[in-house]
Amino acid sequence: MPTNKKIAAQRVLHLVGEHVFDVAITVEIPLPDEVDYKCRYSIAWPDKVFNGYAMGVDSLQALLLALQKIQADILSAGPAKDGSLFWLEAGDGCGLRKVPE
Repeated sequence: MPTNKKIAAQRVLHLVGEHVFDVAITVEIPLPDEVDYKCRYSIAWPDKVFNGYAMGVDSLQALLLALQKIQADILSAGPAKDGSLFWLEAGDGCGLRKVPE
């Protein structure tokens, strides 16, 4: 099935448990949505796909807010907290900086 998605960025994280699973993050390019812009993203966990989006006044704001939401979604997940989810090596914070509290 063809898709109209235009990908802005992707990253694959690794979830280590009994087996190693990939967790794919996909960020689409922001598109106009009425008067604002919407930037959709997905996080493909081994057992489900989480779809989210962020809205911005322009495309750059929508993209930046989507990246912040991804950081919050990933870093608040149990596997990121216990260290079983990583990007290049264990303990690397998934290559994402923590969102200030």
